[in-house]
Amino acid sequence: FEISKVLLTHTTFMTYTETSALQEPCNDERQNTTTTNSSFLSTHYDQEAAVTEDNHEVFDGPHHYNHAETRWEDLVRVGPPQPPVERRLSDDEPEIHQAVRDVTVRVLLQDGQIREERVFLKRADDEKPADHCYRRCTEKKAKKVQFGYLLYAVQLDRVDDTAKKSTTTATTTNPIYTLNTNRYNQVVIKKQSKVQIRNYRRRGGHENPKVNILRMQQLGDNIHVLKCLEALEDKRYIYTIMPQCRTGSMLQCMEDDDDDDDGHDPESSDDGDDDMYPVETKARTLFRALMENLYYLHSYNICHHDLSPDNILETHDGQLVLVDLAMSFEMPTTTGAGRYDDDARPHHRTLVRPNGTYGKEPYLSPEVYMNSVPFDGCYLDLWAAGCILYNLLTKKMICLAPHPTDCLFEYFIMAGGLSNEPLNERTVEVLIDLYRRDEEEDDPSVVINETNDAKKEALLDHAMVHLNLSPHVVELLAGILHWNPYERWTLADVMQCEWLQQGNDDEYDDQYSDCGNDNNSNNNDG
Repeated sequence: FEISKVLLTHTTFMTYTETSALQEPCNDERQNTTTTNSSFLSTHYDQEAAVTEDNHEVFDGPHHYNHAETRWEDLVRVGPPQPPVERRLSDDEPEIHQAVRDVTVRVLLQDGQIREERVFLKRADDEKPADHCYRRCTEKKAKKVQFGYLLYAVQLDRVDDTAKKSTTTATTTNPIYTLNTNRYNQVVIKKQSKVQIRNYRRRGGHENPKVNILRMQQLGDNIHVLKCLEALEDKRYIYTIMPQCRTGSMLQCMEDDDDDDDGHDPESSDDGDDDMYPVETKARTLFRALMENLYYLHSYNICHHDLSPDNILETHDGQLVLVDLAMSFEMPTTTGAGRYDDDARPHHRTLVRPNGTYGKEPYLSPEVYMNSVPFDGCYLDLWAAGCILYNLLTKKMICLAPHPTDCLFEYFIMAGGLSNEPLNERTVEVLIDLYRRDEEEDDPSVVINETNDAKKEALLDHAMVHLNLSPHVVELLAGILHWNPYERWTLADVMQCEWLQQGNDDEYDDQYSDCGNDNNSNNNDG
């Protein structure tokens, strides 16, 4: 019952897996604990998931490959782990044009008059005049972002010769622009310093703004991924122009709904579960849209790798879209390429070799955080989605870091405290240890952790919040946030789970009814 060792070393994990080897606790900083505790997961992986270049099975999966149904054991059988697909930007160069700033253009007013006006940014007129130019909204304060600022602006569109309301003729060197009076002309301009980007990349940073532009240009549809309207650059900055969204975070969608009607309309649903757990109604809608976005992104074999509420926004059309794909990468496949070819035999993705711990720590999966065992891009994004769902429901983080040194992760994830049976042998051990320390304060031989009271308060606070969660959503969270990837749910399992199916429409049911049929053939509800 000495779970105090759990919070400092990987020995509790070995106890849980019935391994008898025990070591003394280690109080080093994170860099040392990450190395020392690498066997936290690697012990289990070495036993069940070891794959070498010389000894592996070639997985001959179904003829129709569905990335959402692929389980961890399938990935192990495909072949040895591969590094992320390395593509030089010269192979897939984002479309970035030369920019000019603080220029004077002619603007067509609503009364038909034309006047000269100074705008903040436009594309340089090389072969043809720029289709758009951008005027700053000075009443909205700029926001600090990585490498620069997020600026608010309105888009002015170039007037067609046939549509001009003035007798003045627009030439290629002196075009006329006009402001469309609708909400779609509101844009944001991400202005990022090239010097800061270059210095960051030289230090080994993984975030690449040009990759973000490339993903938005290739996949952006304003339904699943936010679209890049235009990308410009000058000697000092890169400018990414995007549609302005209604919310600045996925969490704000929940807060706005709570302000409107406390997140629930008693007459909007006849479902008894919704009446008992009203906060889950809005969260279900948002999470279902997030799952559709991941399904779309993963179908192109792209892993987001930096999924968090701040990188999920709501457009003015009510669409939930993914943004900030600067850390995204193409997942490796059996062919060595990351893309699917509809005309060729389906390519099966493989596990990814450890390539560093980067991204927001509370949303990283344990295998990525440990950086010592292979991981899968789809499982990584799905783990982050589970943490986001927990955040939406409780307004709390499930843990600060996916590691046994984090008491919340140790209790709720490893010991099974996040389940419909939270009081089991392992969780009781954790609680006994936390309260046993108070009785030993008078013993000088016992080192008392000053943060012990804070840990007890955090555990109690989270446990009380769990009382407001329905059994179905707890089952979903436990399935996504399982420390053992062999036991984790796939995206198909999530789409067909009972909680997500509550209150869904026929269109969603028809679109995803085939997901997971091979694994849930006895479930006729979906």
